Amino acid sequence: TIPAHRKMTDIEIERYIIKFVIPWYISFYASWKSANIESIWITYEDLVTNTEACLSRVLERVNVDPDSHEVRNTIKKSSED
Repeated sequence: TIPAHRKMTDIEIERYIIKFVIPWYISFYASWKSANIESIWITYEDLVTNTEACLSRVLERVNVDPDSHEVRNTIKKSSED
């Protein structure tokens, strides 16, 4: 049998997303933003344009001294094909 979502038209999928997915995402995001926990916010753009600084922030957050040489080597190794 064909799954129900495969039978939906594009309009039906858009309505489903508007009705269920968007409110869930906003609620999820707002709950994290308002949580009383120490968190760091890193955007994808920041991660791509300044990977070293982002990784250093993460390491500092978990109380690890971010050695810049080690951080650069780790980024380099993870970027190799």
